[in-house]
Amino acid sequence: MKEFFFLMLYSVKIIVGEKIMKINIIKKKASSLKDLGKETIEIPSVSTLKELLLVIFYNEYNHLYNNQIKTLTEKDIKYLAKLGKISFSNLYNTDKKDLDDLIEIMFQDFTDGLYKVFINGQEYENLNEHIQIKDNDEIVFIRFVMLAGRLW
Repeated sequence: MKEFFFLMLYSVKIIVGEKIMKINIIKKKASSLKDLGKETIEIPSVSTLKELLLVIFYNEYNHLYNNQIKTLTEKDIKYLAKLGKISFSNLYNTDKKDLDDLIEIMFQDFTDGLYKVFINGQEYENLNEHIQIKDNDEIVFIRFVMLAGRLW
């Protein structure tokens, strides 16, 4: 519930016009050299990694549930072709999930080491760690894939 109030404060900060920064988000998979995606988003100032993850999560959540139908532009098609797969990013499961549950899962995944966060090349391992983010900083998320099977 505390996270919900932070997200409300985040919305108010954007509406009121607090200093907004543009940051570059890069998503990667540990087993691949190519990026899963790059985007630039606008965020208000944050002071901890936990706040940063909440703001980015809230952006992704809104994008997922508010922009379910998207027409691909020629630029999008070229970019997706470069990545190796052109898709319309259809959302097959349209049930809206509980926000508090999703936030809790996100934090649990981070503490379990399912993804890592690097800000300008420096790894951050503690959710309550103090961070300083400036305009055009690069934030990299590396998702680790669990392997199944036996070692012989």
